[in-house]
Amino acid sequence: MRAVTKAYYPFDDLDNANLPSPPSTKEEATDRWGAFNSGRTFKKLFIEQYGLCIYSEINIQDFQKEHSSLKGAHIEHLEPKSSNPERTFDYFNLSLSALDAQDLEKFRRDEVFGGHYKLGFYDEKKFLNPCNNYIGHYFSFSTESGEVYPNIKLNSIDRQKVQYTIELLNLNSNYLKNLRKNWLKELADEIDKLIDANSLNAIEEFAKCELLPFQRDFTLLPITTLQLRPFHNAVTQLFGKIGEKVLIVHAEEFQY
Repeated sequence: MRAVTKAYYPFDDLDNANLPSPPSTKEEATDRWGAFNSGRTFKKLFIEQYGLCIYSEINIQDFQKEHSSLKGAHIEHLEPKSSNPERTFDYFNLSLSALDAQDLEKFRRDEVFGGHYKLGFYDEKKFLNPCNNYIGHYFSFSTESGEVYPNIKLNSIDRQKVQYTIELLNLNSNYLKNLRKNWLKELADEIDKLIDANSLNAIEEFAKCELLPFQRDFTLLPITTLQLRPFHNAVTQLFGKIGEKVLIVHAEEFQY
């Protein structure tokens, strides 16, 4: 996961949905959310997250195209509606998580990940919320297996939080591990070639290409906006100090 900065929500949809008062029970939250027209909220979240799933960091547009999904993602309540129905229409509790309802018919339960795997399970004291924490350094990634695991430099309490979050979201489903492994291996092979050629400038240019946002059309919404390539956190770590430098030097290219 990468940290996501929540931005101001410019529409009155969510405020109006809370009238005359926010939902007070999980049943009311479910009914009122089901009746909510979430189109503008979906679009705003997509822009805010640079087209990436809040949890898995797969690119939602790529996923939607590959699997012929309806949308490729759903609006996720970070803190479940069943746990805190009053936050059902709280923009700071909303995000986009990969897999829409249609996709659930194509994935076995053990392959499902993100919000549709988490469901109503949630422990605020253990869960690492990507909108409340700078969490990039909490996770490490294996280029050999595609597995995500806690950074060994963390203290025991933080390692437990990372492990809880990984398991709660099934971030090591075989589907995600294979995607990560293939993506990271392809990039690592190219980096190795550039290292062998002693082409440090070329590595930095490569890092810019892989780590910085780029303009892209998504006709499904429809929208033209900045997006990021998949597994941004893992790829940043793959590029090491060069990747960190690129993100610092070009920080102004990120809106959020």
